[in-house]
Amino acid sequence: MKSILKFIFSILLMLPVAAFSGEGEKERGVRIGFDLSSAALSFMEGEGIDAGFTADMTWGDDYFIIADAGYVNHIRTGPGYELSQDALYTRAGVDYSIYSFENDVIATGFRYGFSTYRHKGKNVLVEDDYWGDYRGIMPANNLRSHWIEGVFSLKTELFADVFIGWTLRGKVLLQRGEEENMEEWHIPGYGLSGQSSTLGFNFYIFYRIPF
Repeated sequence: MKSILKFIFSILLMLPVAAFSGEGEKERGVRIGFDLSSAALSFMEGEGIDAGFTADMTWGDDYFIIADAGYVNHIRTGPGYELSQDALYTRAGVDYSIYSFENDVIATGFRYGFSTYRHKGKNVLVEDDYWGDYRGIMPANNLRSHWIEGVFSLKTELFADVFIGWTLRGKVLLQRGEEENMEEWHIPGYGLSGQSSTLGFNFYIFYRIPF
């Protein structure tokens, strides 16, 4: 499985670069994209739903205003527990074009990310030799986390107004939502909750609405 994922990852990196030879007049517009990588990974791991969307709009000659949004519903089971998470996350920021060719662009930028999520546990087993084992629930709690990102991205036009591209993210956690009874394993939009910094990768398909 790891070798297959490595091969797919390599292809995703190579495809946009190979498409940079396209021709056409440079146009402005709003691009709306869907995160194929998060949806595919969630499907392969079988833990629920991870649907991410993004939009960018040209601003001047070299800047893009970026907004992301996503919905996550994860279920994780193991010996003595079943944890569920329902969440929304958003990211917003600006990209600066460091290289462009017609409708294709390489850019760097920053994001501010925010996530609000609800988690709960059921069928949680607490073992105790003296009082005896107890199986119960962990009540639902609403938590919030936020972080910042430095990003490097590439987008290329496959054909009229249809693009593919990827974004590499370096993330730094600013605040993590916590509660005493249950530790959150995952921060939607960020990654594993136990890491103060992490890397992320997203592969998108876009449709542009010209103006």
